[in-house]
Amino acid sequence: MTAPHVHWLSAVSLPRTAEAEALPTMSMVDIIRAKAWCLIHRRLAWLEARAHEGTPAGFGVADEAAFGAWCAENVGAREEWAKIVAVDNLLVASGQRLTELCAALGLADGARFALELCVALAIDGALRGELGRLMELAGEAGLTERLLRQLAGPEGPNDFELRALADWGIVDLVAGSVPQAAPAVDPFVVAYLTDAGDSDPALAGIATVVESHPALESWPVAAVAERARGAWRSGRPFRLAVRGESGSGRRTFSASVAKALGLGALAIDTGMVEESEWARLYRRALRFALVRGYVPIWCGVHAGRRPPPVPGLVALQILSLDVGERAAGDEVDGQIDLPAPTAAERRSLWRTLIPALHGSPPEEIDRLADQFRLAIGGIAAVARRGVTTAAEARAEARKVNRELLGDLGTLLACPFARDDLRLTPELDRALDDFLFEARVRTEFWEKPAARRLFPRGRGLFGFLVGPPGTGKTMAAQVVAAELELDLYRIDIAVCLSKYIGETVKNLRQVFTAAARMNAVFLFDEADALFAKRTEVKDAHDRHANTDTNYLLQLLEDFDGVALLASNRKQNIDPAFMRRIRFILDFPRPGAQERRSIWQRMLNELAGQQVAEALGHQAAAVAEIIAMSGAQIKLALLSALFAAAQEGKPLGLPQLYRGINRELAKEGRSISPKEREQIERFAHGGAA
Repeated sequence: MTAPHVHWLSAVSLPRTAEAEALPTMSMVDIIRAKAWCLIHRRLAWLEARAHEGTPAGFGVADEAAFGAWCAENVGAREEWAKIVAVDNLLVASGQRLTELCAALGLADGARFALELCVALAIDGALRGELGRLMELAGEAGLTERLLRQLAGPEGPNDFELRALADWGIVDLVAGSVPQAAPAVDPFVVAYLTDAGDSDPALAGIATVVESHPALESWPVAAVAERARGAWRSGRPFRLAVRGESGSGRRTFSASVAKALGLGALAIDTGMVEESEWARLYRRALRFALVRGYVPIWCGVHAGRRPPPVPGLVALQILSLDVGERAAGDEVDGQIDLPAPTAAERRSLWRTLIPALHGSPPEEIDRLADQFRLAIGGIAAVARRGVTTAAEARAEARKVNRELLGDLGTLLACPFARDDLRLTPELDRALDDFLFEARVRTEFWEKPAARRLFPRGRGLFGFLVGPPGTGKTMAAQVVAAELELDLYRIDIAVCLSKYIGETVKNLRQVFTAAARMNAVFLFDEADALFAKRTEVKDAHDRHANTDTNYLLQLLEDFDGVALLASNRKQNIDPAFMRRIRFILDFPRPGAQERRSIWQRMLNELAGQQVAEALGHQAAAVAEIIAMSGAQIKLALLSALFAAAQEGKPLGLPQLYRGINRELAKEGRSISPKEREQIERFAHGGAA
């Protein structure tokens, strides 16, 4: 026969009353331990009494009925029960964290009972020894549901759903295939319940609390929050997909919805979670969010990954997805495509996020809002760079823009002014019209009527068409300079891919970035990308036509400024031409335009004195030799180097050398007759 059971609580005099306020002050740890000691002691006393009587331990209905009768009749058992009641009432009164944890995770009374016992065992080695004695007498190999039911007794719960504790990762009930005598409790749970810590080390670097910032007026925060409440009241989970570009404010929007529901927001970076760890980290992050009162926001490259099952109801989860991205299996209950901020909202954001701009003239803020269609994240990035003036903000906003396109485009310098172009009167007026619309279009397209009548196709496209060297690229540079925007030449060779699906992916990236950058985009040699669709003869033709159809959709949705340049207008698909409102035709320059180009180039590269000395010769060359503006510039460059090499002043012989070098590219040269005409014209004769 074993020695009489004695434990530490026997020296504590507890009032035999259920009034919690009459009990001495105890920490929740002590309360949980005290309750566990009482429960184990009572069952040990019963088993020892049975052994003393020579009655073997049993677990049937009759045995438990006998245990209940013994608890009611035995004076020591009644005293122990009084202690259990007193301690349990104290736990109910002061164990707010335990109560909140169980409520948040949907743990029933039986699961809570098991959790209390497991926590007590985790922090008290002596208690584990007593439980070992109990298991020996009871013939149990570990902390099983049957043993828990025996400890709880006739007054305790009977719904021991221990699987929920294991599924939430709270306790490890089984080591291999054997029930554990003292199940391991997750350290975060112990720390949380004992006020020793509120963070889960397993989520370090993965989960971040999202600070709440004011929501934009155009965001449907109230409507989404009400939908979540409705699902909540109905006992249904609600998974919301919030789609938008990087920096569009998806986290801020999600945090605003959470705040409207009286909750915080927790962003979980799915890109930091390996596939093999997904189920464990998913449940752990959800557990932390539920316990701490956060709405989980799944972010990163795997935000749409299929979720594993969870043992409880998660009222609201938010998936932060890219534009066009879908959750795995499309398992969402609602979807929001986050609208870009309006010009008025951008003005407010510039002032709010950069207080130093409050003293700037209103027109400077208006200019920032109109010139840079940055989302909330982009403006915040500018703010983090410590700008104090509108000029600094503009410079940093351009840098933020440049980070979006990657290697699919090249930033072009824009050193040219309008005077550098030599245009026909008709082309000059068309360029004026294009620039005017580019400047005022932002305000126009925010009018409700304009947006209703033109739900798509609000982009401004100009088609620069003409022979090589006639100034198409220079015109694009002038347009960007006049609008004070960056000019990006899209690298069509990088965009196009022989691999199925890659071209579509690259085009989507280009137009996605373009929609946010508010720059001017130049598609040089556009006929390679915007070519006519062909008759389908093989798989290659089918996929090429698919890419063209997708590009048409992208153009319809694009609302920025883009220029297409080509010298083969006839190769462009008519469907693209219908979407282009400005056709800017650059013809080869006539004699008068060539004369102006020669004079300006001589002034710029050789100086005014040389330009005046060669005025008649240059005019003669312009009159006789048909060349493009680019050819003239390159011919003069070659002539200047030839003069320097010969150690002679620039004259007609050097000009001839430079001109012939350019004409040779076309398989021609200055003929003797043309030389004779130039000489005669230069000396005042008729051409």
